Amino acid sequence: MGTSICVALCISICLVVLSIVLGRVVHVKNLKEHRDITTRRSHILTPFQIFLIGFFLSAFVLFLPIYFNDYFASDEVFEKTIKSILLSIHNTIRLFILDGDFEIIKNTVTTEAVGKTLMQIFTTYSAIIFVMAPVLTAGVVLSFFKNVSSTIRYFCRIKSDVYVMSELNERSIALAQDILTNPAIVGKKIVIFADVFEKEEEEKPELIEQAKRLGAICFRKDVTEISLKPSQTNIKRKIYFISDNEDTNLKQALVMITRCRENEKYNVPNTQFYVLSNSVESEALLNSADKGNMYVRRIIPARNLAIDTLQKHSIFENAIDKGEEKLINIVIVGMGGYGQEFFKNISWFGQMQGYKLQIHLFDMMENIESYVKSFAPEIIEHNHKREEGDAFYDIYFHNGIDIKSHEFLEE
Repeated sequence: MGTSICVALCISICLVVLSIVLGRVVHVKNLKEHRDITTRRSHILTPFQIFLIGFFLSAFVLFLPIYFNDYFASDEVFEKTIKSILLSIHNTIRLFILDGDFEIIKNTVTTEAVGKTLMQIFTTYSAIIFVMAPVLTAGVVLSFFKNVSSTIRYFCRIKSDVYVMSELNERSIALAQDILTNPAIVGKKIVIFADVFEKEEEEKPELIEQAKRLGAICFRKDVTEISLKPSQTNIKRKIYFISDNEDTNLKQALVMITRCRENEKYNVPNTQFYVLSNSVESEALLNSADKGNMYVRRIIPARNLAIDTLQKHSIFENAIDKGEEKLINIVIVGMGGYGQEFFKNISWFGQMQGYKLQIHLFDMMENIESYVKSFAPEIIEHNHKREEGDAFYDIYFHNGIDIKSHEFLEE
């Protein structure tokens, strides 16, 4: 009996270790994949489920030699094998529902039967298994009720307009707060955060707390998997693809547009998509997509920031008085995404009778004028030209200048 007990102990420990390793591998893989819709896979088992199965098998293995060598020792091999397997499964199930009987192990695995050292190791390990099993059951129950609770809350808000955020981040939290507190947005409202993954729960607990304080509902599902209440055709459904990864936003939007277009209850003007993306490619793909009766709008964060800043902070207040006209002197440092949008909008915002607009562009690249001409040729075309009815301005290019250098301060 000692040999079979020793083998069962080794197999049980190996099963626990293997389930931990496999669970960790799947968890890490999920973290890498869940932000990219093209690589995301629907894994059959979650890391927790993998560990749970491994733990169940490890407990099952511990009972097998006890029943096989002690309880049914006098039976035929086939008969006692079947009995041992069935009763081992039965006792393992009892473990997980807090009904395990440790006397089975205590009375069978004794010093006389297997030796003192093996008895101590086996009984100690078994005691750990007996304690951990109901803890895992509690975890399953809590996880189940957590998901069910979110689903019930969602579908009980029958006539509420649905605002879905594709990701939980600082930007989506700010948007959700504005939606829920803005008096201009009337009607019953419910905010959904999709793809609230383990990573957010571990690394961004403050975002989870903020979402809870807003009364929002968090789903682990990807935004493309969330039901949009098809039974309600008169409610608004607004989906914001708001991840920091613009490619993910675009891919998710295209998937959702296709999905909703094929459902007549979704394919209505009240189903609205807002896709955050700065790229020109996204504009071309969204424009070419068959949007049916739905509303799709591309949101350019850099452009919105530039326009919002120029609207809130007047560029005319600090203009320099030059006699017949006042000089507005604008300096833009760096021609990245935000710099480009400020540049393209400033030439329009800076037009007012009695004012002269002067723009200085600083960047480390050597031929900044050629680069600007590639994305705003019509602005460069009117540089230094005063034509009646057209915008006029003077643009000066400062090439190859590091803002940390003395040359920048001199300029």
